[in-house]
Amino acid sequence: MKKWLIIIVLIFALAGIWVSQRRAQEKQSLILGATTPKTYKIGALFPLSGKFAFYGEDMRNALELAREELLKIYKLSLEIVYEDSAAEAKLASAAAKKLIEIDRVPIIIGGPGSTANLAVAPLMESTQTLFLPVSANPKLNEAGEYIFKLHPDYDGEITRMSRYLYERGFRKPAVLYDSSSDTQI
Repeated sequence: MKKWLIIIVLIFALAGIWVSQRRAQEKQSLILGATTPKTYKIGALFPLSGKFAFYGEDMRNALELAREELLKIYKLSLEIVYEDSAAEAKLASAAAKKLIEIDRVPIIIGGPGSTANLAVAPLMESTQTLFLPVSANPKLNEAGEYIFKLHPDYDGEITRMSRYLYERGFRKPAVLYDSSSDTQI
């Protein structure tokens, strides 16, 4: 279920990106008389190694499927530059800097791992790079005007989960989690 949710969210995010870029380029074409390019370049900052590598691989596969669909249905070519965040702050910061400064991507989709996403948020803001992290950490809600989370806050999930359990007669549920890590997916 979660895998399909990720795929659907990514498809809608890419479609939204495509529509907004297409409109901007159509306006520019009218002004300058230029033709619109058919290839768009985006970045993907996923944990392709480390503790969340299996999520990163799933997300990469989902993006590749979305890329194929966009080309097939809308004749839109999407170049995706992948970088490994390993869900770690230092590695994610270096990878994000490369995506922005060397690869020059205007949009970066971030994978799970709040530590990494929170670490790169200030760079995204300062460079005015649109950042779409798949993260449940509510701290990203206030990270800036260029950060748009693709996952609901875990606070809301806990509320819905509690209500669901209560309605089914459970009165003393327990939740196990890793308190040694601030990383939430």
